[in-house]
Amino acid sequence: SSQPYDLVVGCDGVNSIVRKAMEAEHPAFETTSTKLPGQFKVIKLDQIPSSVDPLAVSLILPKAGRTTAFVEPTDTTGGCCILFASSSTDDEGILTNTVNVTAMHESLTASFPQWGENTLRDVATQLMAQTKAGSASSVVCNTYNYGGRAVLAGDAAHATGGVSGQGVNSALQDSVVLANAIRSHRNDLPKALLEYSKKQ
Repeated sequence: SSQPYDLVVGCDGVNSIVRKAMEAEHPAFETTSTKLPGQFKVIKLDQIPSSVDPLAVSLILPKAGRTTAFVEPTDTTGGCCILFASSSTDDEGILTNTVNVTAMHESLTASFPQWGENTLRDVATQLMAQTKAGSASSVVCNTYNYGGRAVLAGDAAHATGGVSGQGVNSALQDSVVLANAIRSHRNDLPKALLEYSKKQ
């Protein structure tokens, strides 16, 4: 059904429906979506590994293999989120070709021995529970608005990979820029959206 609106904000992710509608309606609108190489899996631990700074996001390079780990504290109780990323799809199978928890545990022990037995067992179990590794895409648009009535924000406008909450952060930043542009051009929404697009 159709509904009247003043402004549509497409903040609907890397596969944005709003962006696709803008492409279909606006011949000058250009967008490029590129699948990034590699793969990833994300897990959550109740306790951050003891060798990792509990107050910082840490990049952990592996002792063996090419799968890196980004460890991000998630709360004040000591938990964390770990993004495992491989730069290729043939990384000795740690993210996709490992056949069971024991084999995964062995691969993780070779890569991240500093994390300890209990943590590695938990990580191996969670990684094996995810049957498919994710992939990421980047998005580049030549403008972020259409017809003075629609605008893109976050990953819909300029995705940088789509993992670890980066899209949420960019969407929040975009919303501040958009609000300031609308405030500056209170009676001229098309001009506000044009200013927003230029600042992004």
